[in-house]
Amino acid sequence: PGMPKADKLEPITQKAVELGVTKIVPVLTSRSVSRPDAKSVSKKQERLQRIALEAAKQSGRGIIPEIGKMTETAPGKKILFYEGGGEALGALVSPNEAEVSVFIGPEGGFDAAEVQLAKQYGATPATLGPRILRTETAPLAALSVLMYITGNMQ
Repeated sequence: PGMPKADKLEPITQKAVELGVTKIVPVLTSRSVSRPDAKSVSKKQERLQRIALEAAKQSGRGIIPEIGKMTETAPGKKILFYEGGGEALGALVSPNEAEVSVFIGPEGGFDAAEVQLAKQYGATPATLGPRILRTETAPLAALSVLMYITGNMQ
């Protein structure tokens, strides 16, 4: 997800782990309000890793998702959720999809230049419908739909 304000990344991490993600990589975007320094990033990454561990235990997962560094690239199919529109998830993801990277913007969303750059790197803009969701709601909605499409939630 785009780096949100305050501690919003903590509940996003917890809920995303409960929903089955295997890796979370925070991203600094042009509209990210939070701009942590290197020391803060390291501390935040450690805290988020502990949250991921606890969420994995609570939800009975055998895999503890990794909290990646902000500079890592995204594997698999890349889907950027954009309030400016895009394709429906059902048209982008097949039931047997092995790996999907999801990009969610911070408060204020992605700017047009970031969307274009993501497209150049293979990301496809997608929509979660007509409503603009909060940065802490959008990942949970996207993951829930992806789980349903791939048969992980029935």
